[in-house]
Amino acid sequence: MDQAILVLLASDVRAQMDLIDETYDKLEERAADLRADDQARLESAAYQLHNLYNAVEDLLRLVAAAFENQIADTGRWHIRMLRRMSHSVEGVRPALLSRETYRLLD
Repeated sequence: MDQAILVLLASDVRAQMDLIDETYDKLEERAADLRADDQARLESAAYQLHNLYNAVEDLLRLVAAAFENQIADTGRWHIRMLRRMSHSVEGVRPALLSRETYRLLD
């Protein structure tokens, strides 16, 4: 892989990781001392959880696009992306997700 492409990928990954960290911090803030009867905070926490999942998914897509091809089956691409990123591709890249992270995201 071309060095310039790797540098660009590294920059994109860092930016996405920053977004993941920011979103996680917001989720922790919204979920702190959360009560079932606090509908507004519950919805806010759920929204941040949704944003966090999407940010992680976008990170996985960045890596898949750089090292592999896109997932063609649009009907089940979410689970296929998670599965693909939980396996190493010999000579290409290590696994991005541990078994536990895969289980939690699934």
